[in-house]
Amino acid sequence: MRSGGQVTEIKGALQWPLDVYGHVAVRDSLDKKRNYLFRRIREDCQTLASPEASVSPVDSYLKLTGPSRAVVLIDPVFFEVDLKVKSIGTPFECEDKVLSYHCFCYNNIPHMGNTGFAQRKVESTEHSTMEFVFAPLSHAVEATIEIHVIEGSADFKACFTARTIGINEDVMLLDSLDRKVTVASDGLVALDRRVVSVEEEGEVHNRFLSVYVQATEVGGSGKTFFNHVNFIPRVALRSQLLLQLEFCKLSVEVAWSMLS
Repeated sequence: MRSGGQVTEIKGALQWPLDVYGHVAVRDSLDKKRNYLFRRIREDCQTLASPEASVSPVDSYLKLTGPSRAVVLIDPVFFEVDLKVKSIGTPFECEDKVLSYHCFCYNNIPHMGNTGFAQRKVESTEHSTMEFVFAPLSHAVEATIEIHVIEGSADFKACFTARTIGINEDVMLLDSLDRKVTVASDGLVALDRRVVSVEEEGEVHNRFLSVYVQATEVGGSGKTFFNHVNFIPRVALRSQLLLQLEFCKLSVEVAWSMLS
């Protein structure tokens, strides 16, 4: 299952923009533990803008960093939302305001025939209204993505996304905005999100996992370069493809595993 969350309305004393922290997590029947979709501490808030006033549509969406593994929909799954808005000018968490404190259930059984299509669920609480987007997948495998810089400059800004043919929604792996991408000494790019679910069955031309990059070298020409690679899903092992940019070469590796 794929998922996303947007704050569409705020109520009471809350005012845009919002400095949001807390968590959104899901629990499934696989192990009952929290599988975090969004998790930030007070010192690392995400600023959300009003959907009407946003320069970009994503400005009112939570920047998801999970799930850490694929969500299994054999049984109903439960979502926990515990989000707060940081108050300006005070170091005390007790003075912060609640954005959403809520739990709800998602049962995929009535939607078994609608796999691969984005479904929206609106949840309204005392302080806000949020819209959650789900994309259940049948016969899915889990893809864990790693990206390494193997040649050239590691000083660049970039946006990495993943997409499958069957779902017209991008999964944000990393958007460094105006900051340089964090690259480890071994070339590993620090992605915000690494796990994506991909349909494994069906026609080959409908089963691609595509990884896209748009990147600009820091201190370079200022030109933005685009490229992508396409993977055919597998039930196990690993796949690796090279992604060439003007100023560097990237290795994109996917570890495949079946869902339990």
